[in-house]
Amino acid sequence: MRRVITVEKEMKCLREMIAMVFKKQEQLITENKKLREKCDKLDNKVKMNNEMKKILAEIKRENSALKGKCENYKLELQGLQDKLNTSVGTGKGKHNW
Repeated sequence: MRRVITVEKEMKCLREMIAMVFKKQEQLITENKKLREKCDKLDNKVKMNNEMKKILAEIKRENSALKGKCENYKLELQGLQDKLNTSVGTGKGKHNW
C-alpha cells in the first residue's frame, strides 16, 4: 500500500513538473517571437540607415562639386569686376550717349 501511495505522489509530482515545463516553454516561445519581431524591426532600421548613408554620401559629392563651381564663378566674377574697375578708372568704360 505504501508503494502505491509513493508512486501516486511521484506521478503527481511528475505531472506538476511537466505542467511547469510546458508553461515555461510557452513563455519562452512567446518571448522568442517578440525578440524575432524586434530583430526584424531593427534589421529594417539598419537597412534604412544604410540607404540614408548612401544618399548622404551622394549629396556630399554633389555639394562638393557645386562648391567647386561656385568658387570658379566667384573667381570669374572677381576677374570681371577687376576688368570693369580698370576700364572705368582709365576711362575706357565710359560711353558718350
